[in-house]
Amino acid sequence: MIVVYATVEIWYLTHGHPEDDVAGARSRAPWNVNKCEPSFADRLAAARREILFPGLFDGTDQETGCLEIDLDLLQLLLAA
Repeated sequence: MIVVYATVEIWYLTHGHPEDDVAGARSRAPWNVNKCEPSFADRLAAARREILFPGLFDGTDQETGCLEIDLDLLQLLLAA
């Protein structure tokens, strides 16, 4: 278990976007106004997004004719 935690933390330190993840968490939970750093769950969800769907959430992988995906629903599923 510690290996998974360490791997996610190291990946997030080098590739994560804390400001974006905190803003996303606040938009999904507007009552959490004191959140200033991403939790481990936020970091893990960011790693899942990058591993499972690289480029999908940043707009760089825009292919026409592919399956239409509700990105908000996908965000919630990845955070689970």
